[in-house]
Amino acid sequence: MTPCIAIHPADALFHEGSFLWRLTSEKRIEGGVFSKFPDYNHLLILVEGKALKLSFGDRKREREIQIAEGIEFSGDEPVSYDLVLGPVVELHLIFRRDRVHPHIQNVELSKKPRSFELEGKVTFVYGMAGGVRVSIYPGEESFLIQAGNTLHLIPSLEKKMILLDPQGVMGHVLLLEIDDRS
Repeated sequence: MTPCIAIHPADALFHEGSFLWRLTSEKRIEGGVFSKFPDYNHLLILVEGKALKLSFGDRKREREIQIAEGIEFSGDEPVSYDLVLGPVVELHLIFRRDRVHPHIQNVELSKKPRSFELEGKVTFVYGMAGGVRVSIYPGEESFLIQAGNTLHLIPSLEKKMILLDPQGVMGHVLLLEIDDRS
């Protein structure tokens, strides 16, 4: 079974398809086929490894994704994958295409911090490389994210700011915002 980072609503049952979205992380050590999910889309982001080759439908269309690159595709058609240069780790969001809008940002930091405004969306911060201190305002909470760690920020009614501050010469995170229109 694929390790689940989060599912919404929290009491949803994945195997019954009663969820709006589900975020997982999985290490792939050999090729295979993604499960079909009619009415859902997949957002796949490669977070470790070199590359993953995706083949859509009857293999007439292919696309290779690299580290920190994402691809969105329909859960209605069969999609297979092959490892290009060894094992990979992916973040994988499966979401109802009619109710959920995800947005991914690849943020590379070099010495200087950067700030981002969150507008009531569920946000995940995934550590790609180095250490990054994530400070949340208002609230003055602070968390250190290392490579391979995920921080789940719960939305609130008030706007929040996050400050991403590299701990050392560089840091690299992915920001995944999910607007679920529920």
